[in-house]
Amino acid sequence: MSRTASITASIPSAGYVFALLHTADDKGLGVLLVQRHLVRTWAGGRRVRGDVPNWAGQWGLIAARPLVTQPTERTVQGAVLAQTGIDLAAPQSAERYRIIRSEARTLVDRDGGPVTVLLLTCLPQGLAAFAADAQANLTARKVEDGVLARVEVRPVAAALPLVAPCAAPAEGWARFVADHGLVQRSGSPRSDAGQLVRQLSERTAMAPAGARAALDVLAGLPIGETQPRPRLQELRVLGARPMGGDWYQTWSPGEVVLVQALTDPAGAEVTWEGGAPDPLGRPDWRALPRDRLSDPGVPFRIEARLGDQRGEARIAVVPELVGIEVRGQGDGAGVLVRARLAPEDAAAFRHLHWDGGAVRPGEPEGQRLLTAADLAAGGGRLFLAANGSPY
Repeated sequence: MSRTASITASIPSAGYVFALLHTADDKGLGVLLVQRHLVRTWAGGRRVRGDVPNWAGQWGLIAARPLVTQPTERTVQGAVLAQTGIDLAAPQSAERYRIIRSEARTLVDRDGGPVTVLLLTCLPQGLAAFAADAQANLTARKVEDGVLARVEVRPVAAALPLVAPCAAPAEGWARFVADHGLVQRSGSPRSDAGQLVRQLSERTAMAPAGARAALDVLAGLPIGETQPRPRLQELRVLGARPMGGDWYQTWSPGEVVLVQALTDPAGAEVTWEGGAPDPLGRPDWRALPRDRLSDPGVPFRIEARLGDQRGEARIAVVPELVGIEVRGQGDGAGVLVRARLAPEDAAAFRHLHWDGGAVRPGEPEGQRLLTAADLAAGGGRLFLAANGSPY
């Protein structure tokens, strides 16, 4: 969760604070909805019976009764952890769930009552990950509070009709209680079937005013206000050397050059062209294997796209100059210079740029003849380069 500001909005001592996790993409606005159990049968790691939560059976938002002195953000963190098993205060949560903004608001429901909501803006893939993790925790009963039955991401337009009182079954709540064996026989306070039926009748019919008010506000927001437009700031290249605005690295099978897309907010989803997936599976990184030479003067190209924004890194993979062999030709004819490259093939020799000497007909590639006159004029030096990068 964002730590850029401390949220300390006042919370009414009566009522609830609601967590509105939402996102936006090209298809519109999406929101995290939760469905409560009609009757909670377990909590705190043990089985219970006859416990009917408020808004029983209804779809709505994660909600919690706050402490008067507790900040909204902390109240929501506690409710989310207890009800879904996800700790939003953990450092890795902001990255995994792509939470890019946190904002507390006091709304007014349709009856004129105040409603406190924490709007948590996520990137689409982050909200999907949250829903999947929460549902997995519910299924495995890895939560403290067993009040929730299901967690889903729904479009706001489809969510609004769902947030409504839960209709009683056709056979009535008394038959429901009897058929599902919800009455204990131990004489505990929850063994009263009449009390359980009354609670079901009352709590399934509770008006979901707070959740409706939050969704009404979300549905009325422009997408641009709900989620800031991500920006592609730059591409960072690791494991290569700069070369006239581009980059280069020597041939080495099994090694890679890495390219990272830096975005605001961090972790915005980019589309890649060129290169290969990051070896560690990070979506905002791309790899360029160094097992193949680029053509002379034509670096490999890796492009990142974020909406209509584009960034490009051009990286040349050139042969490695292993050494130089020099041998005299005798009779004062000068010396023959041979470059040893890795890899030792025709593609590698095409990268060589000689300054001085002459090609000797019939000699293998990668050789240059320096005459006695060349040696006298140049002090015996020979300059080699590949793709414009000096060896």
